[in-house]
Amino acid sequence: MRHRNVFKRAHRGVTLVELMVAMVLGLLLVGAMLTLVVHNSRTSLDLERSSRQVENGRYALQRVSEDLRHAGYYGDYLAAPAASGAMPDPCTTATAANLTAMKSAMAWRVQGYADLATAPSCIPSSDFVSGSNVLVVRFAHPTTVAAANWTVLPTGYPQANRTYFQANYNDVRFATSLVTNANTAGYYSLRATRTTTDVSAPIFEYITRLYFLSPCTRFAAGATSCTSAADDGAPVQSLKMIELGSVSFSAPIAIAQGIERLEFDYGIDANNDGAPDAWSRCADAAPCTAANWANVVAVRVSVLARNAEASAGFTDTKTYDLGLVGTVGPATGYAAHKRHAYQAVVRLNNVSMNRE
Repeated sequence: MRHRNVFKRAHRGVTLVELMVAMVLGLLLVGAMLTLVVHNSRTSLDLERSSRQVENGRYALQRVSEDLRHAGYYGDYLAAPAASGAMPDPCTTATAANLTAMKSAMAWRVQGYADLATAPSCIPSSDFVSGSNVLVVRFAHPTTVAAANWTVLPTGYPQANRTYFQANYNDVRFATSLVTNANTAGYYSLRATRTTTDVSAPIFEYITRLYFLSPCTRFAAGATSCTSAADDGAPVQSLKMIELGSVSFSAPIAIAQGIERLEFDYGIDANNDGAPDAWSRCADAAPCTAANWANVVAVRVSVLARNAEASAGFTDTKTYDLGLVGTVGPATGYAAHKRHAYQAVVRLNNVSMNRE
């Protein structure tokens, strides 16, 4: 009888209390694991957002800096026209009536507008952030359309809505179209200099680019401007660019997403030694003259990039140094977005090196 009772006790199940304790412990363990998974997911998402922000900020700075390094490059034409008269309209297209104005504008390799309430006429008003800045850069494409001593233009040229010029050491000539043979009477009759034979001067594509901030990156389907439906219903401010054509400017091209501020400080050479003697934003409070713009030899570019999405539980309380404009905080309504500032001083080699 004693052995039977012992056998029954050995096969007895868990009590209700033991079951409840086990369930509570299990729930605590599952909760801890879920918390860890959620935390890791948020951390991974934040890292991904920050990585995209770093990539966009650096690329924006790199893209603008690269064009600034090309500013003032006009092929063999080293004696660029002297700056005279009023500043050129950056939105002038290369129609037959404007070819002389195009040549004159070459004296101003860079041109800027600070704190603009209204965009220049070639930038769609709905695609422009009011109160932001615009940078204009002028140069020749580094690859010639036709090198010196050309006889027949390469296949595919001229391209539609492109601007070309022919250049030698002493002169430059613009045209709205290209002749197909060096000996054909037409726009391109300029001869190369510093050669022992009489050969045709090279032909270059002329580039004028305007950089600016836009309220969105990608238009909504069927839209032709930034609306609340842009970027899948969550518009993200971005850096955009338009480029000169012979008939019209290109449509805005998105360069980098999440660019909150874009600031430019211009280094002005006052004694023709190739080095900046003073820096200015060239804003309305202290405007730069046409002569100042012709003597710009360096540009300080400041970019403030932010994540496209907000980070849960984050508030940005920092300020960021953006050059002469001073320090700035997060844009109103975007304190929950992480951001980073990028800055570079870019020397205009094609201007400054000729003065040394």
